[in-house]
Amino acid sequence: MSHSEKPAPSYIRVGSRRIRVPRRKAVRVGMALTLIISGILPTPPGPVFTVPMGLAILSIDYPRLRRFRRKAIVRLGRRRQQRLQRKALNGAAQPAMSRS
Repeated sequence: MSHSEKPAPSYIRVGSRRIRVPRRKAVRVGMALTLIISGILPTPPGPVFTVPMGLAILSIDYPRLRRFRRKAIVRLGRRRQQRLQRKALNGAAQPAMSRS
């Protein structure tokens, strides 16, 4: 391994959880493709968990997927911030009910 190469992380983060992934690229790619294919097939647990997990594992090794994942995380974070701000403004803007 040269000095410019970094070892691949041995885990991916999903929310507050860390999930271990193999260090060998061939094993990671095989595992990711298996997750994606099994997510496309109409069997439980379905694409809800397996396809995004497979794409996240593939993004470790492929820069285009990594950029896409990072941009998606930024967009989701901004959307969440906007939703929280709107919720705070709506809560503060509602006048107290007065009795007539």
